[in-house]
Amino acid sequence: MEKCPKCGAVSIASILFGYPSMSEDLQDDLDSGMVVLGGCVIRPDFEPDRHCNECFYEWETDDPDHGEYVGYDEEEEE
Repeated sequence: MEKCPKCGAVSIASILFGYPSMSEDLQDDLDSGMVVLGGCVIRPDFEPDRHCNECFYEWETDDPDHGEYVGYDEEEEE
């Protein structure tokens, strides 16, 4: 079972980049936390494909230490 390299959580999502064609299946995957949308801008120096639903760390499967926390503002969650 895949775990977050930072917090150890098992709630991991795949990151889907680009402009997706929405479908009921994709919406179900988004709602369940299996997939998150990564946006349309892909950086050449960082191509994460995994997202932790607990601590919001994103990383590359081949290099889990090469990652970053995405910019969720904790104040917005209150």
